[in-house]
Amino acid sequence: MYDFNMQRRNMTNYCPPSNADPGRRNSWGVDLNRNFSVGSVFDGYVGASATNCTSDTFAGPSELSEPEARNEVWLVDTFKNIKLSMNTHSYGGYFMWPPGSYKAEGREVLPRVDQGTEAYFWTSSDYILSRVQEYRGTAIWPGRTGPVTDVLYSAAGNSADEHWYNRGIIGWDFEVGADVYNPTTGRLNAVGFQPPFAEGHEEAMEFANGNIAILEVARAYATDKIQPRTSLKIIKQEAGATAFTFSTSEPANVYYTLDGSRPTYSSPKVALAGMREGVQSITVYSDPTVNWFSIDIAGNVESNYKPDGQGSNYNKQRVDVQ
Repeated sequence: MYDFNMQRRNMTNYCPPSNADPGRRNSWGVDLNRNFSVGSVFDGYVGASATNCTSDTFAGPSELSEPEARNEVWLVDTFKNIKLSMNTHSYGGYFMWPPGSYKAEGREVLPRVDQGTEAYFWTSSDYILSRVQEYRGTAIWPGRTGPVTDVLYSAAGNSADEHWYNRGIIGWDFEVGADVYNPTTGRLNAVGFQPPFAEGHEEAMEFANGNIAILEVARAYATDKIQPRTSLKIIKQEAGATAFTFSTSEPANVYYTLDGSRPTYSSPKVALAGMREGVQSITVYSDPTVNWFSIDIAGNVESNYKPDGQGSNYNKQRVDVQ
């Protein structure tokens, strides 16, 4: 804080002896949020450096080379009840989640979360960001809310990807310091990495509200025993084809069959129509009986159906094609 208050890395020196002078210590270090093992620069993802020891996004000599990163992995591997995590960064006013990295060629992104999880992220963000806004009216824009790769950039080897893809732990990211409205000029002003104390305090307070909301979301997740409910909704009918989708009472994944068989976890799962485009529609060209069930993010299965059992208490509905 006294020597170099823009330091974003640890102080491990992997540079050659020519950079060993302590006077150059501000250029040392590993960006710990590029040192994890999923979507890393060592796997071909962009947003970090594997060779430049003085880069602000230097990933270190290898994945999980740093004790800080290994300690975090130890924590979540030791305490299996951890289901949600939070990264707090600055600045810019973002609320994000995985995927967080992509490869340059073809912009190959890490696998998208499934439809039910994506819906859960959006529903949760409505509540969490409303709590941020309660403090002084600061809003996180819709364009700064969503998967990291869609609203910011690729961050190869970040911790949210590490925990989501390896352990199914939901990893959210705050970038504190949303733009502040100036009523005199009628403009939004960026607050910067080093705001005055008064502004820094306000940012701390509004995002503390958001972190408390995340704890409330986590508690609701841990105590959720309510089974989701679903219905089949016809979207479009024309000669020889009918399109339908499913509506759910809460964020949930829907598994379905069209051939009369029991739906299981191996059955097709309703996907996203596209980013920010809602649930996909399914088009049929005969008169199938659709069998389906849903499961929410907490693992509650609709009607207490046992997909891996022998029961028949799943949903059934015939879809007519004209």
